[in-house]
Amino acid sequence: MNVVVSRSDYERDLRRAVRHFGDYGPVMLHTDLLRIGVLDRRGTKDEVCGAHVDCLQDVFEGRPLIFPTFNYTFYRTRLYDVLSDPCQIGVLNEYVRRRYPDRRTLTPVFNHVIVNDHDFGTGFHANPFGREDIFWQAMQRRGLACMLGPGLSNSTFQHVAEDAADVPYRYRKTFRGKVRSAVETLEVVFEPQVLPLDPQARSLIIYEWDRLQKILEGDGALVCMPLGRATVLIYDLAACFQRYTWLLERNILCALTPASQESILRYLDRLGGPMTVGNMEPGWTGA
Repeated sequence: MNVVVSRSDYERDLRRAVRHFGDYGPVMLHTDLLRIGVLDRRGTKDEVCGAHVDCLQDVFEGRPLIFPTFNYTFYRTRLYDVLSDPCQIGVLNEYVRRRYPDRRTLTPVFNHVIVNDHDFGTGFHANPFGREDIFWQAMQRRGLACMLGPGLSNSTFQHVAEDAADVPYRYRKTFRGKVRSAVETLEVVFEPQVLPLDPQARSLIIYEWDRLQKILEGDGALVCMPLGRATVLIYDLAACFQRYTWLLERNILCALTPASQESILRYLDRLGGPMTVGNMEPGWTGA
C-alpha cells in the first residue's frame, strides 16, 4: 500500500473541508499519520512530522493550533512532569510536544500544546472539562476540532457536554498529586469525571457514534471528507456542544445505543441512583 500522499492534494482537500465553516478561530488537532500517510516523501520520523506540521500551519494560516498531548500515567504515579511526560496519543502530537516543550498546559492527563500566538489560560485546572479549561476556551473562540484520521469516537470534546449535564454513567473522582513544570512543583487536586473502573459496569456503556455523527452532519456542524489515505472529520466545537446539550436535556442517555440505555437504566436502578465514587469505588480517598 502506498503511504506517500501528495502534499498539494492534501492541502487542497483539507482547505475544501475547512471552508465549510467560514470564519473560525483556533483548531484542535487529533491526528493519526498511519492512517493519513506521509506528505510527498519518506524520511526520518521527525522530518515526516515536521513536514506535516508545516503543512497544517499553511492550511490554517497561523491560527492557534491545539495539539492534545494526553498522558494517563498521572492516575497511577500522581505526578505530571510537564517537560518530560510523553504524549501517548499519536506520533505527530508527540513530535509537537518535543518541538515546543514550553507550550504545554499544566492540567494532568488532558493537557495540550498550543502552537502560535494565543491568549489561552494554560495553567492547572482541577476539572479538565470544566468552564476554564482549554476545551471551553477554544469553544468560546469559535474553535474547530479537526480529526486527521481518527473518527468521532476518538474525540474528547463530547465529554465537555457530558460533564456539564452530569451524565449518570460517569462520576467525579479526586486525585491528589503534583505537577512539575520548568519553574515550580505544584501540589494539586485533580477532579475529572471518569468512566466506571469496574469492567462489568464499563462494558454496558456503548456509544452510538454513527448516529451522533449523522445528527451533527445534518445540522451542518460537522463535515467528513476523504483526505490522504483516510478521512478528515471537522466539527464546530460550540455548535456540537449546543446540539449535544440539547439532546442530553431530552434524554440523558441519548449518546448510547438503545440496548446500552436499557442496560444502564437497569444498572442504575439496582445502584439506587447515578454512579458516584462512593457507590462505585467505596473507600476511595484520592490520596
